[in-house]
Order: sequence, then structure tokens, then C-alpha cells
Amino acid sequence: MNSILHLVVLFFVAFAAPAAGQGWGLDSCVSYAVNHNPGLRMSELNVELADLNRTAALGGMLPSLNAQAVHGYNWGQRIDPFTNQFATERVRSNSLGISTSVNLFSGFQQWNTARQAGADIETNKWNYEKARNDLSLNVASAFLSVLVNRELLGIAEANVLNSSAQVSRMERMVAAGQIAEGNLDQMRAQLANDQLH
Repeated sequence: MNSILHLVVLFFVAFAAPAAGQGWGLDSCVSYAVNHNPGLRMSELNVELADLNRTAALGGMLPSLNAQAVHGYNWGQRIDPFTNQFATERVRSNSLGISTSVNLFSGFQQWNTARQAGADIETNKWNYEKARNDLSLNVASAFLSVLVNRELLGIAEANVLNSSAQVSRMERMVAAGQIAEGNLDQMRAQLANDQLH
């Protein structure tokens, strides 16, 4: 995971910055990672879910009130429910109802559920902050690794140029007979080694 993060930061620093005409600094890399990381977004959603759970737990302590109304018509041959006689006319019926319930005491279960939901909010907030800080540190570490590798690349290129200049100088010295050809071979080996790195 860490090497993938390094590659992503390297990509943005090396390729996206010149194309955009601006460099990606540490702040912009961290900001981009924080705004586009799905794991961090999931942690943020867990905070919101815990808040909804607390609201539901507090709502569970409120009394409930239910009401219903039914209105019906009957046509045709049937038994009138009020007179218990056959009827062929239309009968209209209404039914109304209302009910309420209040939980007076349940062993502090609802109260403790609400307290637990509040504690879950705090836990999820801390988890979000930890995930955000960890992500920021990982991006900063990857960013610094890219900078160090860029400097190491510059040093390696300078070593290749220096070794190449030494080979050219030693070739002229061998041609003039000032040094042995073995020294030139050693310098060529050094140049090949510098080009490899």
C-alpha cells in the first residue's frame, strides 16, 4: 500500500504538475488525498451514521401516538351489520381509532442506549481524525521520498557527467601515453556503474 501511495504522489509531482503549469506542493498533495480518499470518506460517513443512531435512540424515549381512520361503503345484497337484516341498499361504515404508548421504565435500557450512541459518535470522530492524520503522514512521507529520490537522481546524473568527462580526459591521456590503458578501463567501468544507478 505504501509503495502504491508513493507511485501516486510521484505521478502527480512528476507528470501532472508540468501539465497543469503549477507545482504540487506538500499542502496541495495532502489536501487532494484528504478530499479524494474513499477510506477517509467512509470514516466520515461512520460519524454521520453514529449521529443518526443517537437521534434514533433519543427518539425511542419519546411517547408514541398512532391514529387511524377507515371509511367504507357496501352495496348489494348483504346483511346489515346494525340491524342484522338483509339489505339491498348502500351501507356506509366509519371506524376511528387512536392509541398512544409511553415506556415508563425499562431498566434504563433506553437511557443507556442513548448514552452508548453518544459515545459511538465520539469514537467515530476520533477514528476519523486518526485516519485523516495517518493519511496526511503517509502522503507527507511519500512526498518527501519523491523529493529525496529527485535529489538522488540529480546526484546520479552529475556522477555520470563527471565520470564521462573523466573517461574523455583519460582517453586523451592514454593517447598521449601519459597513463596506462588499465586506468582508462577502470574509469569506463566506473562510468558504466554510474549509468546503471
